[in-house]
Amino acid sequence: MSAALDLREALKVDWDLSKAEARGSSEIMADFKKLYSANGVVVVDVRSQDAYQGGHIPGALSIPE
Repeated sequence: MSAALDLREALKVDWDLSKAEARGSSEIMADFKKLYSANGVVVVDVRSQDAYQGGHIPGALSIPE
């Protein structure tokens, strides 16, 4: 089991995309903010370098296609 899955299990956060619609975006965003503020996530931005330079989540890693 990876460290990311261990963290998700520890915080009991359900990131299963098949259930995301039922949970609602505000609930998912609240979970994300909790993890983000605890440095519990790595955000990977796969948009173009120009889009990344135009604005991104602080600390996001840019890995363009």
